[in-house]
Amino acid sequence: MSDIFEFIEFLNFAQKIFDERRMLVSSSNFSDQCLYRVVINRCYYAAFNHAKTWLNIEQGFETRIFDENKGKSVNKDGKSEHVLVYEELKNVANNQSSRLKSKFHSSSSKLENLFKKRVTADYKENLFKEQEVRDAIISAKSIIDFLEYGMDCN
Repeated sequence: MSDIFEFIEFLNFAQKIFDERRMLVSSSNFSDQCLYRVVINRCYYAAFNHAKTWLNIEQGFETRIFDENKGKSVNKDGKSEHVLVYEELKNVANNQSSRLKSKFHSSSSKLENLFKKRVTADYKENLFKEQEVRDAIISAKSIIDFLEYGMDCN
């Protein structure tokens, strides 16, 4: 058993909920929309936390700095950690070969889109279509797979 939480578990959990959604809806009082929102939320946080951890380990990137005046850690540049992470993926892209540059930009865009979808899922009344949820799972998996394995591919 690992001493740290593996954020990929969020994605695995989201996939399991999505795969078993019909059974969950029919055997409970949960609606499709409730399950879709949980799936989108977990997909985003799986991808976000994986990217944030990857940036820290591989690039030494931190989203927070210690503010001596306040006596505590604060977000860099006054931006949210979420914005900092997808912006940093774009910054990393600028130092890559053209093939990797486009993959980093794509991962950053996917993460930003997942963030927007997650905000909608958490705070808005919009209804999600099944395909949108499927796409969220695919996007999160794509981001994680690229950062985990794509850097080693030629």
